[in-house]
Amino acid sequence: MNDLSAFAWMHRLGRRLTSDEKKMPRNAMPTLPLWNSLERLGPFLSPYRRRWAWALAALASAHLIEANFPLLLKDWINRLASGGSDVTVSLIGVIGVAALRYAAISFGRRRNALVSVDLARDLRTGAFGHLQRQGAEFFAAFPLGDLMARATNDIESIRLFFRGAFQQLVAIVAVMTIAPIFMVAQSPLLTCFVFAVMVVTGALSWALAKSIRKKAQIVQAEFGALTDEARRSFSGIRTIHAHALEESEISRFSRNATSYAVANDDMARLRGFLDTLMSASAGVTTLLVVGVGGSQVQNAELTLGALTAFLLYCGMMLGVLKNSGNAIFALLKASAACTRLFEILDRQPEIIDAEDAMQNVEIRGSVLVDNLTFCYPNGRLALVDVTMRIQPGELIVIVGRVGDGKTTLLRLLTRQLEPSGGAIFLDGIDIRRVSLKRLRNGLTFVRQDPFLFSTSFAENISYDDPDRSEELIWAASRAAALEETIRRGPKGLATPVGEKGLSLSGGQKQRTSLARGLIREAPVLLLDDCFSALDTQTEARVLSRIRMLRKGATTIIVTHRVSTARHADRIFVLDRGRVAETGGHDELRCKGGLYADLLRRQEAYPSPAGGDAE
Repeated sequence: MNDLSAFAWMHRLGRRLTSDEKKMPRNAMPTLPLWNSLERLGPFLSPYRRRWAWALAALASAHLIEANFPLLLKDWINRLASGGSDVTVSLIGVIGVAALRYAAISFGRRRNALVSVDLARDLRTGAFGHLQRQGAEFFAAFPLGDLMARATNDIESIRLFFRGAFQQLVAIVAVMTIAPIFMVAQSPLLTCFVFAVMVVTGALSWALAKSIRKKAQIVQAEFGALTDEARRSFSGIRTIHAHALEESEISRFSRNATSYAVANDDMARLRGFLDTLMSASAGVTTLLVVGVGGSQVQNAELTLGALTAFLLYCGMMLGVLKNSGNAIFALLKASAACTRLFEILDRQPEIIDAEDAMQNVEIRGSVLVDNLTFCYPNGRLALVDVTMRIQPGELIVIVGRVGDGKTTLLRLLTRQLEPSGGAIFLDGIDIRRVSLKRLRNGLTFVRQDPFLFSTSFAENISYDDPDRSEELIWAASRAAALEETIRRGPKGLATPVGEKGLSLSGGQKQRTSLARGLIREAPVLLLDDCFSALDTQTEARVLSRIRMLRKGATTIIVTHRVSTARHADRIFVLDRGRVAETGGHDELRCKGGLYADLLRRQEAYPSPAGGDAE
């Protein structure tokens, strides 16, 4: 399926969420009308419309075929009642109808099951791709556990609806359309009684439906919260153990589990009411038909065969009516799941390519930051009129205190954020004119808080290209002073690092992340305070190797440690989002400004190295 065309259609069908809706709590999310939420699945169902049409036709025809069975049985009973003995034709007809119905329903169910599986696959792939394109603001608005629940559990609810409940809805529509025609032909009076009960049942069911749908949304939201709580706790297991917070975490999880259980109980209670209503309706209808119909047979107003046929048609209707509770419940749950799913799919990425974005720009490493200003949505000014000129091959260090805008500048360079004013030029081209893929292939950003996958050293270091040779992986590891750590592992490069690098120290994680950045050999390398967990000797050794390895390539390092800045070709000092000083280490030390002050403070009160040496 073409994901881009699907999303284009989806956005034309859908409506955008307002800013007020985005702030709504998880249990009060906006609700689309019942059928509108399911209608938005149209782009994903479109590739399978022919297969699905055959499935629906087969399922509907199965009920049309089944409608002949009571007529054949009526004829058989009337023949026997009148003393006839030739019932062979009727018997053959009954067997033939049963065989045809079985063939049609088997074909329809098989086709429909395949459509539901393909639909779920496309929804999961589309949702995952859409989430991959989102920026930081999006992930700040939605807990990761909740996003996981929407992309898995909610989509599974949609699949289950199309897999089973939709077949029941087809049966309801087909039987409720076909059976009354045959029922009126047998007894108009009995048909009126049956439909009087149906109307009352339908009205009560519709009244319950709205409450069930709201409860379904709450259940799915609580499941997302429960998933996120588990993810958060397992991710921080070291901190939890260090502070002996196991009991506290168990208590927190228990509260979430209780909320989820209570929400499920509330929905189960409503579902029980619906099932009871359907069963009571079936019982009342049967009593009316048997009582009134039996009286008509006694008065010779109705033949025994006609009453039997009517009871069979009535049984067909009551059968689907009993099952309609499950079908309606699944429909409402799927509708709620669609609302939750499209709440995230409706969010356009904050940063996208321009229509004429350049795809094949050669990046050499010249960077111009021109009067750059950035203000966060909360009104905090992070950068003000920042100007920097960086030549290809330079090793630049940007120094400042916490909150001076250093990391913000790197995020602007990689277009994770868009500037409020000014511009950034890469080799003379405004980076907003370069495609995101090309820009981020030309720039490598190594974050301060390294993220490692729960795989081996080799797979983490060569993540963007698994086919890289071991020689290249070892070279990057040596440059990041990681080689000895890897060799001490039980399996060398194949040694697992644990969930998010749980088995490694902070410095080892930083150096693994650094090796992953170095192996890419990008024209511009951005390092965001990624030596903070290293001792000064290891830091000096790593910086020396980086300078040798990246000769002729541009490296920009952000740090609050002056020990890092000593190795720079040039230093930019940020103070409250502005460039306060620029120059070399010796030059700035002699100036007696902010850099010299930072140097004196750090020499007088050196921060603990953490002992993370090779």
